[in-house]
Amino acid sequence: MVRELLGGKRRKKIKRKVIEWKKLCAEATPSFVGSENLMESGYGINELCFNFSQNLMESGYGINELCFNFSQNLMESGYGINELCFNFSQNLMESGYGINELCFNFSQNLMESAAAAPIRICYGRVANNLPPPSTAVNLLKSNGITTVRLFNTDPDTLTSFSGTGISLMIGVPNELLPSLATTTIDPSLQWLQSNIFSHISPTQIKYIAVGNEILLKDPFYTPYLVPAINNLYIALQTLGLSDTIKLSTSHAASILMNSYPPSASTFDPNHQSIMGPLLQFLKDTGSPLMVNVYPFFSFPNNPQFVSLDYALFRGRIIEIDQNLVYDNLFDATIDAFVYAMEREGFEGIPVVVAETGWPTGGGEAASGENALAYNGNVVRRALNDVGTPKRPGLGVEVFLFDLFDENEKDEGECEKHFGIFGLDGVEAYDLNFN
Repeated sequence: MVRELLGGKRRKKIKRKVIEWKKLCAEATPSFVGSENLMESGYGINELCFNFSQNLMESGYGINELCFNFSQNLMESGYGINELCFNFSQNLMESGYGINELCFNFSQNLMESAAAAPIRICYGRVANNLPPPSTAVNLLKSNGITTVRLFNTDPDTLTSFSGTGISLMIGVPNELLPSLATTTIDPSLQWLQSNIFSHISPTQIKYIAVGNEILLKDPFYTPYLVPAINNLYIALQTLGLSDTIKLSTSHAASILMNSYPPSASTFDPNHQSIMGPLLQFLKDTGSPLMVNVYPFFSFPNNPQFVSLDYALFRGRIIEIDQNLVYDNLFDATIDAFVYAMEREGFEGIPVVVAETGWPTGGGEAASGENALAYNGNVVRRALNDVGTPKRPGLGVEVFLFDLFDENEKDEGECEKHFGIFGLDGVEAYDLNFN
């Protein structure tokens, strides 16, 4: 159908070699080469969008390839997505191109390109020596990091991210859950508006993580978890934001009773009363299961099953489970959660790794060399949409832990040394994010 719309006749698909993405953009607007240079071009956005959509008709470029490249590069440009999309769609109507077909492909491919976007990272702040949030934001932008996890709603931090184009996962501290799990949504509405949306636009919020490792660290708050999530969801619905901001909660791997082999995995029966309703919510709302995955902590505690090589993706040992080959603990852990969800009757729920990393000091096998080996493999797999043996080719969204060392962590010395960057902004080891 798309070919018929292009001038009323079928056009031969032009190979990617003939019309490269940047060449097309240059033909559409001479001062704009690639969406990453959009902010530097000085080209009027209305003129740009009109020329882009008008020249699209003349290019003969494969619409799926074009939309994928455009949306993928858009994420790297730092340009305000709402402003660009509004002008793009508004001017598209003037170009004569089929609005439904192009917009469908554009939005569909925008979602598909997200998995291959630059890696995400956690920005913990349990420290007394960190640079100001504005410095951290500049560091993130200079390294092409477009999505960040924050563990609370510190106003200065949120304000520093406002208008930067960086998407956020924002955490709701565990101790706030009782005040949100009430019989009315009013406290949830008030909390969202006063603690988040008064400091940063909703368009920059991708996830709200309601609590962190509650079932492991703060079981007192367990009864409040699902009610708080439900109230926040209804509050987001009231604000017209429930389709764009997804709610979940992050879990430690210990909520699995069995995790070896992955296909035998089950959730701890002590958490059954929570996991059933939570998984139903995630399924109904299209939200992900969030898990914190730390092979660094797993291998010393399970020496009969886990070696350092297996934890570091060295591939010297493989495990075969249900005819699937596992050569690293990261994949095995993610698939263990997938199998556990399926055992509860829930298929197709995506898994987001809300934290993973490797320390440079403070414990057995904690070193810069091992941190680079682990995080480097995680980054490459995420960027290439490797997926897992059970879900091959389905990219796993990953948040690396941590941006800086946190010298006030009190859960063991190694917890203080997960920082990928030093306080001066220099990488602790040569990790390539892109």
